[in-house]
Amino acid sequence: MSPRYPVRQRPAIHRTSLREWREDGDAASIETRAFWRWVTIRGAGGGTRAEHLLSEEEFRVLSKGASGGGFLVPTEVSEMIIAAARAAGQVAQLANEVVSNGGETLNMSLAGTHGTAGWVAESGSYTASDETITQQALNAFKAATKIIVSEELLLDQAVDLDAYLAFELGSRIGALQESAFCVGDGSGKPLGLVHASSPYAVVNAATGSSVIYKAADLQAVYLALPAGYRGNASWLVNADDFGKLAGTTDSAGSLAFPSLHFDPPSIFGRPVFVSGDLPAPAASAKSLVFADFKRAYGVRRVNSVEMQRQDELHSDVGQVGYRARNRVDGRPLLADAARILAHSAT
Repeated sequence: MSPRYPVRQRPAIHRTSLREWREDGDAASIETRAFWRWVTIRGAGGGTRAEHLLSEEEFRVLSKGASGGGFLVPTEVSEMIIAAARAAGQVAQLANEVVSNGGETLNMSLAGTHGTAGWVAESGSYTASDETITQQALNAFKAATKIIVSEELLLDQAVDLDAYLAFELGSRIGALQESAFCVGDGSGKPLGLVHASSPYAVVNAATGSSVIYKAADLQAVYLALPAGYRGNASWLVNADDFGKLAGTTDSAGSLAFPSLHFDPPSIFGRPVFVSGDLPAPAASAKSLVFADFKRAYGVRRVNSVEMQRQDELHSDVGQVGYRARNRVDGRPLLADAARILAHSAT
């Protein structure tokens, strides 16, 4: 059978997915070819490690820039995993995200207090008004997970393995990170929005709001956020609180917050997002955030994913393990750009 394209006219195709690589591996980059060979290769007898079956050039490409016994995932696959991690949580999508190539400490400059301007008469003097610049250090904490797959799955031509791995690994890492972005203590992990160490001002709901917020509570936290931030602010609320608010009725039996039933939902004209990682409604629980998230919270992400293949550990049951890790941090940035609403104590 003649080839699909004459040799001289064959287009240069950048193969990224496993399926495309299997169809035409020669068109893939050396990085992609080496990675998919390493991922799917069947280990030789006696527990021979998969990387020993790679060529010297392939092994060198996989090892470039990696550490801890793992290999860097190709850029296109890494982006799929990170995209899945980002999509797994609301804070990751709302916050100010900074992506870096390395994991060194990243200092983010913040203008905590702005200078002012003034009217000056003819030939009048100018008065200096300085900006107060502070810095927030963003680290790179390691989020890791492991998945075990069968040898048959790795060799199955019909399986969209790249999408499967990206979704599973990315969703797990994303769920772990989102929890830390909400309630993390900052020790070996991000510092969460509503943790006691966060600098945001807390508005306490009125007595009688220990399990459900009232309209006056929402108005109080809305007004507590400086007007300059409200135009770009969003609500982030616990899922149970959202359900209770959406079902709240007034004295006439009408919905107190009909806008929560819109798509997208809103309160006071600002969009509402739901998080399962904020504390559940309970006495004194901080289960709602109203913020200009781009200014209030920063997420630092290292733009690479490392993976380690484990052949021998699961070989006796015909399986292969993959450990993946990605480094990330999250920290409050501008304290004045967010307000926390806490349920009343009683």
